[in-house]
Amino acid sequence: MASPTQAADTIVSNLESLSKLLITTTTLQDWTLQTTQGRLFLSHLTLDFHMAFSTFTDTETNIFQFFENHRQKFAEHPWFTIEPVSVYTDIDLGTNLATVYLNISVAETPNSRVDGYMQFQWAREADAWKNGDEDHSLHWAGGPPWRCYKIHMMRGTPALFG
Repeated sequence: MASPTQAADTIVSNLESLSKLLITTTTLQDWTLQTTQGRLFLSHLTLDFHMAFSTFTDTETNIFQFFENHRQKFAEHPWFTIEPVSVYTDIDLGTNLATVYLNISVAETPNSRVDGYMQFQWAREADAWKNGDEDHSLHWAGGPPWRCYKIHMMRGTPALFG
């Protein structure tokens, strides 16, 4: 079994890859947008996934399916696009909580861009272990698999980037 450090390094890599995948394969035009006087108020843009997977291959497949299922909704805001700038990942082995911060540049209107970041929050899915999940591909120390449970998009720069 991989050590906690080795497993953490692997999960960091996978989380960063998946975060980039989300950014490069679609735009946030897919999600419900809240506006203030016709402009996006990014601090209020939140998406709950509530999906659990045993491997990151499954995760990517299901993420693609999620976007495919919401294609019509996404098309309502064709001018809203984002570009990845840099990625920072933090994993807390004590709480089994992982967070990916992705710096982005956002086109709020066709002629205006703002800096912001996306925060991908991942946590252990405890119920999966109780339900007989024995796939250890994402486990360290025998814990349950990871679950992406929320994505936030916010203006500005998180303090972690300094």
